[in-house]
Amino acid sequence: MIKFKLLGYPVEIEGSFLLITVLFGSSFIQGNQLGAFFEVSLILLISILVHEFGHALAFKKNHIDSRIVLHGLGGLCIPSSGYLKPKDNMIVCLCGPFAGFALALVYYLVSTAGILPEFALPSQYRDYIVYFINVGWGIFNLLPIYPLDGGQSLHNFLMWKNVKSSLSKALKVSIIFLVAVGAYALYINRIFLIILCAWLLFENIQQWNKLKEAS
Repeated sequence: MIKFKLLGYPVEIEGSFLLITVLFGSSFIQGNQLGAFFEVSLILLISILVHEFGHALAFKKNHIDSRIVLHGLGGLCIPSSGYLKPKDNMIVCLCGPFAGFALALVYYLVSTAGILPEFALPSQYRDYIVYFINVGWGIFNLLPIYPLDGGQSLHNFLMWKNVKSSLSKALKVSIIFLVAVGAYALYINRIFLIILCAWLLFENIQQWNKLKEAS
């Protein structure tokens, strides 16, 4: 595990994140294109850090400190302590994806202005990576799938509106979306998305069953 501080926030990078980074850029390693591999890895690292800093800054606005952990499935922003009202918690959840959208917009403005220097990656491939991570994953993250940001936002919205059994209802919506997205992933043959949906579906069903047994 790698630990350091960035802008005053503790950051931890787990070995699983490093493994995913290697797998993400494995084609460049095989082609002995180490410059391209480094660039892809840097884009991945910066993009996920920006996402998590979106959450961290929203926590800070509510006077709550936090730390950031990067792992194999992305990252987490973990608050140190404190309680947030559901409405404030919903905003914290949404700030991560929108920080990614903001980063993609900045990249678009800089690249179209022609002031971005040439690196190892072809510009079209670099564009694809930046937009895939910050826009594509951001949109997926906003779907009402628990425990992604969209699913947690839905849960907090239901609590804010005093809906009974808010978590159970959020999990039901999440399960429906996971089945739909999983079916689409199967149709377009996206193996990673199929595995991700299957794993999240299993976790959601388990949690929903526990809530039913407790009620």
